[in-house]
Amino acid sequence: MGWLKPKKHPLLMLFFFVCLAIYGQISIKNLYEQSTQQFKEGKYDDALITNLKALDIAEKENDCAQSAFALLQVGRMEYYQTNKERALHYFFMSLKKLESCHTDTLRHVVLSNLGGVYTELGKKDSALHYLMKAKGLLEGGKDYGALSKVNAVLADLYLYQFDNIVEGEKYLKKAEDYAALSMNKLWIAFAQMKRGIFYQKQKKYALALVTLKSALKNYEELGLVEGRLYAMHIILQVMFEKGHPETGTYFYKFTNLKDSVYKAEGAAKIAEYQTIYETEKKETENKILQQKNKLIETDIKIKNNTILGMIIGVLLIVITAFWRISTINLKKKNKELEAT
Repeated sequence: MGWLKPKKHPLLMLFFFVCLAIYGQISIKNLYEQSTQQFKEGKYDDALITNLKALDIAEKENDCAQSAFALLQVGRMEYYQTNKERALHYFFMSLKKLESCHTDTLRHVVLSNLGGVYTELGKKDSALHYLMKAKGLLEGGKDYGALSKVNAVLADLYLYQFDNIVEGEKYLKKAEDYAALSMNKLWIAFAQMKRGIFYQKQKKYALALVTLKSALKNYEELGLVEGRLYAMHIILQVMFEKGHPETGTYFYKFTNLKDSVYKAEGAAKIAEYQTIYETEKKETENKILQQKNKLIETDIKIKNNTILGMIIGVLLIVITAFWRISTINLKKKNKELEAT
């Protein structure tokens, strides 16, 4: 079994660790691809668990950037599970992790998500603070999709929280312009949704329906369940306001049933995996703490042994010096006796 010893085969060990690192990256990449597909299909509970697995791998590998991204993804899935407080918790953890990594790559995304959640929670000052920080990081760049999103959420904030139509329309127009520049159906649909809701609030129902149906078509082409439900929900609201109460009533019954069934199926799985993840994390933290305590104990023992060794050394020097002095004095006395 001598060939397993790292000292004799350092290149073999290096190759082994490189393979492990590559395998870890592939695993995380596969998990993200899996969670993206689960999200598109509306399987948010599965997507949340998949992202928690990715987070677990990233933390075990001590990969700061990957951990920050995984925390962001977990926060997003918590949001789609309507757990907004938990979403905020993970977004702030992601932001803290990014600060420790000294990287700004994902910073605007996290800030934008924080602003969006605070907007929905009605905490307009916090929402404005984070959205403006995200907007500041993006301005001057060419990430048109992100610029469209942050301006669309700012439009929501000014229109429905600050009740400022002028500022709201200004940001809505910017969101539409950036969405067009992005040439991405996702952001075009998102901006169309905001424009359709604006028309709805203005009671311009015909324009609202045309715009919202265009957004629905884009979401259908993208295969996004969440987007389709979002568009259908607002479309039926408009229809209800126009005088079709039966359509609205049956739609709400359907969505309420879907939500209750979905949560009943997903809640147990999510709770179970979150418990496993948090337990493993605590166990890891406890192991690290135990190792630190052992190192401290060892350090104390070494220091104590060093001090004891110094004391013994000093005593030996004193005893040796005393013996030497006694010997010299004795010799002197013998010489004096011989001289007399």
